[in-house]
Amino acid sequence: MRAKSMAKRLSAVWVFSLLTLSSLALSAACFAERVMSEVFAAHPFSHHVWHEVLSTYVDDGGRVSWVSLRGHPRRLMVYLKQIALVSPINHPEDFPSRDHQLAYWLNIHNAIALKQILDAYPVERIEEIPAYWTLKRYVVGGEKMSLEDIQAQVLSFQKTRPWAILALSDFSTGSPPVWHHAYDGARLRRDLPHKLENAVLINENPKQCGVIQLPLLAIYKHHGDLGDSILSPPSWQQYLSVVLAGLPGELQAKLKKPCPGNRRKVQLVPLQRMLREPLVQE
Repeated sequence: MRAKSMAKRLSAVWVFSLLTLSSLALSAACFAERVMSEVFAAHPFSHHVWHEVLSTYVDDGGRVSWVSLRGHPRRLMVYLKQIALVSPINHPEDFPSRDHQLAYWLNIHNAIALKQILDAYPVERIEEIPAYWTLKRYVVGGEKMSLEDIQAQVLSFQKTRPWAILALSDFSTGSPPVWHHAYDGARLRRDLPHKLENAVLINENPKQCGVIQLPLLAIYKHHGDLGDSILSPPSWQQYLSVVLAGLPGELQAKLKKPCPGNRRKVQLVPLQRMLREPLVQE
């Protein structure tokens, strides 16, 4: 009798566990379906899911809570599914302006860069991730792309928005810190120049008056341990002048401060592939 009673109890526990797991799986599926329906109902293309990831797991200094994000990757995965299906190339109707297109490429570059690090975490340096820049790991608008492919799309806006490349981050100390908001095509011209404040450093030491520092990512593509010039030396000086002209008024004022000899020097921030210090969340 005891054996039969125990068997009944075990059977009941097994059924309850199975129903609980099924309920959880159904809840997760319903959540994903609801989020995806919200995402694809948005026109023009919406980056609000990516915005939620950034605002939750990235601070205003560009530090990422990698451990927390690894434990809760659902929103990031939804965004990656979204960009896998839609891009300005295969669905141009969802991107009504050039700014909407550019916002897309900036956001997905940083999202894919983050996902590649997340998959390999814990790592300390970008070099620990094989072919970080060149491997076509993720689908974008139905086509596999690498970070280099996405950078090429951003560079196609070089003539009218040359400062945009400063919004790309690889989450290392040598690149601009990622902004803790998603870029929005409708507000891009207003938001992006202010983002440059985090990317361009103007040295106010009197002995180094006029020294301007730019992250190396703004001038170079990354190929393993090598850097191939995006722009030839004469043209990157011109490129730099246009980039600096896009700075907000406060930084423009700093640039106009008198300097001995009235000359400004440009320094590239040394190529450092160490990840930024992680953000620790409770």
